[in-house]
Amino acid sequence: MNKILKILIIVTLLASMLAGCATKDVGDATGSNGNEETTTTQDETNDAFTLRISTTGPTDDNIDIAERIFKEKYPNATIEYIVSPWGETREKQLILTSMGDIPDIAKTGGWVQEFYKEGVFDNLTDEVMTWDIYDKFTPGQLERMVYGDEICALNYNTNTILLLYNKDILAELGVDVPKSFEDLEKIGEQIKEKSYTNLSGNKVFATNVSTHPWEIGAWIWSNDGVFMDEALSKTLINTPESIKAHAYAQSFVKNEYAPMPDGTMDQMWLNGQLATYLTGEWSLPSTFDAGINVGVTTVPVGKSGKTITSTGGADWAVFAGAENKKMAYEFLKIMYSEEFQIQADRGVTDLEIYNNSEKQAFWKESGLLEAKMAQQEQLKYTKYQYMDGPYKYPEGRSIYVEALERLFINLEDSETILNEAAEKINANY
Repeated sequence: MNKILKILIIVTLLASMLAGCATKDVGDATGSNGNEETTTTQDETNDAFTLRISTTGPTDDNIDIAERIFKEKYPNATIEYIVSPWGETREKQLILTSMGDIPDIAKTGGWVQEFYKEGVFDNLTDEVMTWDIYDKFTPGQLERMVYGDEICALNYNTNTILLLYNKDILAELGVDVPKSFEDLEKIGEQIKEKSYTNLSGNKVFATNVSTHPWEIGAWIWSNDGVFMDEALSKTLINTPESIKAHAYAQSFVKNEYAPMPDGTMDQMWLNGQLATYLTGEWSLPSTFDAGINVGVTTVPVGKSGKTITSTGGADWAVFAGAENKKMAYEFLKIMYSEEFQIQADRGVTDLEIYNNSEKQAFWKESGLLEAKMAQQEQLKYTKYQYMDGPYKYPEGRSIYVEALERLFINLEDSETILNEAAEKINANY
């Protein structure tokens, strides 16, 4: 019995308790709760039908804008949102599937390929290849979207890691914005030599490292390391190059150029204890609120001569057992249209949309233009971080996270730790 089916049996026992998870039906005066039978004939758009979407909220990801555009074309449509917190969405989708209560569309994350290979999600290849956006997806987006050579989901609102920097700290140190990891080292050396502190007397660091597989990608790829072979048949975190890249990141903690990662990086940045912060655009609102004089640029170039980060964002899939599959495709097609991406705050997936004057004017007014332009450039150099969601052996992620914790918190030997982790992971392929 495969893993998904085992999980389905278990979660079915919980279904009676969780069936009351929040659902919200908007966009139709009938107040349908999804229990009514629909008579949708998908080629007859004048017929009433209900499209059911498993997501985190009816306005999250600007899905309400997509609904409005969709209902202009299909006025007899009812959109039912099956809402769950992001941390519970995977389990909620398993429960619905186990009950035979299958939605049409799913907002997903690191479980896309895992569900697809078990037949939960639909093969989108033939459909998506006809869409205008298909030829505009970056290699990093496509890597994230496929299982083998089949498209199983659509990357959405693509984001990645950027370099935020505290302009005041750099000015006081008399240094330029770092262009390379070596520049970050020099900043770390200077801060340590001067025993530099913030206004509260707390120690300041040059930058940060992370025990999160998605976030550590910038350190490893940019410094000649790799995570997997091309066939995704084994991990390569213990090759000499990868060991060296991990050890290089560890050296920042050992030399006190970066703090030991303990879950407080956001607060340290907001306290003015980081000269630079490897994070994403999502950190900017709190940064503005904290009064940090912030600048944003691409991630520094590493020893490889490149800057490479992880492909982020959400993903959208269609359930294989969807009742209204054709309409599900139509809805998602809207979410990847130019019309939607221009109107949506968070809906930019096509990198060309960053050049739209209307979007740029909005971003300038909200203080995000510099970050958005840096993100547009950085997204050209991203990869799918398989170790963040190793669907062929899901436990591989926790093994790798434990290795990162031992490297950056316990400061253990990188070669020993990575050899042990690679052996455990590869034994299950």
